[in-house]
Amino acid sequence: MSKNKKIVVFAAIIVSVFLMGIVLGSMVVGQGENQVRRRDEGDTPTSDDVLADGASSTEAETEDWENSMYYNGVVYERNPDIETILFLGVDDAQTVMASGTIGNAGRADAILLFVLNRAENTAQMLQISRDTMTNVDVYNKDGELVMSGEMQLNMQYAFGESPSRSCWLMKNKVSELLYQIPINGVVSLTIGGIVKAVDHLGGVTLTLPEDCTDVDLSYQEGTEVTIQGDATERFVRYRDIEEQGSNEDRVERQSWFIQALFEKIMEKGNLVATMADLQQVVGSALETDLKVQTAQRFSDCTLLEEVQKVPGESRAGELHDEYYVDEEGLRAMLVDMFYQPAN
Repeated sequence: MSKNKKIVVFAAIIVSVFLMGIVLGSMVVGQGENQVRRRDEGDTPTSDDVLADGASSTEAETEDWENSMYYNGVVYERNPDIETILFLGVDDAQTVMASGTIGNAGRADAILLFVLNRAENTAQMLQISRDTMTNVDVYNKDGELVMSGEMQLNMQYAFGESPSRSCWLMKNKVSELLYQIPINGVVSLTIGGIVKAVDHLGGVTLTLPEDCTDVDLSYQEGTEVTIQGDATERFVRYRDIEEQGSNEDRVERQSWFIQALFEKIMEKGNLVATMADLQQVVGSALETDLKVQTAQRFSDCTLLEEVQKVPGESRAGELHDEYYVDEEGLRAMLVDMFYQPAN
């Protein structure tokens, strides 16, 4: 596979269905040399808002921390050419909390942020572990906030009373995790919907970059496989729950699968007709708030083969694996992806 393959971004492809008329229309972290602080609207700036060598309190008071920041003594501003789309692969299981609070919207088992650079006409995937430990907002069946507490990120989806509400909750929570980086739209597709789409396309073919014999004995490194039917769900969801960190392997497989799915859809040639056809197949399994204009801007991008990943480490929790973000590594990555030196 070439370094940069000219393919339509997955989120745009899925959402292209809606071009037929279906598209609908504070944290403070780090104590060290490389610090980033976002000041919430209404906060009074203090000397603590100056976090890099050489920055004065006067400079800090004039900065809008939603759009600019200091890092390593340099003033950065958010790159205006960047847009983002959040893609969620959702299971269909019900989750009942011990408190009696019900989250019946399933969980977001695949969380991918597509980052589009309009100036460069490129897009890149950012993987976010479903096991990321963060502050999740818990709601009851009436949509009332009951509590907030540290849980795995994928649980946030469960506490919406509808698919659109669940997507909204996840969009806000992922933005919060990424230091309030704006998310321009969200697309969710249930596992059942993914399976139906793949089967309708006749399967997805890819060459395995790594050994996946834990999923299927035939999935050896370098082997070309066509995945469809029951194998689709197993390929994108399988993990050895007895092995710590197994979700990280699953996330890798999901990124390979998505790239292969891009190519399969593009082989059909007539994108609009293909998407309209797929919409009939998946139906309500797909949910989005993406605007038509954003989808159109994603429709002709070069998807970078290099996939970014929110840095951190997986640890064994009492019941499940828990992924803890490396905040310093995350800040460095966000500066690189979303900001540029101020003029």
